[in-house]
Amino acid sequence: MIFIYYLSSGPITVDVNPFDLPYIDKILHFLAYGLLAILLYIPIRVNFNKYYKSLTLLLVVLYGITDEIHQYFTPTRQFDLLDWLADMIGGIVGIIFIELIILVYKKLLTNHEVK
Repeated sequence: MIFIYYLSSGPITVDVNPFDLPYIDKILHFLAYGLLAILLYIPIRVNFNKYYKSLTLLLVVLYGITDEIHQYFTPTRQFDLLDWLADMIGGIVGIIFIELIILVYKKLLTNHEVK
């Protein structure tokens, strides 16, 4: 979260799109918030037996909107609902991704114990 805040606090000084890819900013939002969801998921799942997926997504979504509000007040930045949508979708995909990883891991452990 600190890294996302740092990145959104100043002007963009590096060419983040050297290949002129369309919607690169949305892709970067998607990836950053997907990673954020994955990083939040494990400690939330360990500490909350119930609603851990919902709580993870809620934190990602709330942080995404606060980041957009922060950018509204940052010179050379702007509030963009499509960025927030990319954040939300990234969070959802991040949660699905980590759930699949855990499912595969459990299946491998189960298959390994049987043999």
